[in-house]
Amino acid sequence: MKSIIAIIFLACVTLAFASKIGPPKGRIVNGVEAKVGQAPYIVSISDDDGESYYHSCGGIIIDKEWILTAGHCLIESGKVRVFIYAGVTDNSNRTGGQERATDYAIIHPKYPNDGSSAPYDIALLHLEKPLEFNELVKPIALPYPAEFFSGKGKLYGWGRTDLNQPSPNILQTVESDILEYEECKL
Repeated sequence: MKSIIAIIFLACVTLAFASKIGPPKGRIVNGVEAKVGQAPYIVSISDDDGESYYHSCGGIIIDKEWILTAGHCLIESGKVRVFIYAGVTDNSNRTGGQERATDYAIIHPKYPNDGSSAPYDIALLHLEKPLEFNELVKPIALPYPAEFFSGKGKLYGWGRTDLNQPSPNILQTVESDILEYEECKL
């Protein structure tokens, strides 16, 4: 199941984030609030100074020192040094979570750097200090390269639930069909 979530996240990450730049692009429509600990591999990414918080994108823990996210998250913010928050589902109360700064990022070399949701919209963030794994902070199980999934999976994000409302503070989740890239980009 974790592998299915990773595939959905990578394929449709551009549909589930809130950005400071331009109109809202992503939504978790008909979602429900995620329970604490339900998705311990999801992190909130902030492109601020760490003192005042503004959620800009989501990411997935793949290792104690590495976060997987979308390339457009870094291109649109124009920053490589961002902050991640792990172990929290409520961005208005991050008590008990782990905050980490990043020291560098790797954006896929074939990503066009134009902020689009094009193929290769993927990036890795390296953390200055490793995460401490516990019940609320865990890496996702990545799929094998040749694995293919169909059926349903879960999406997670802090994306808008309504175009006329601000993004929610609570992590949202919704079950969705797993789509191939050609379907997802429509």
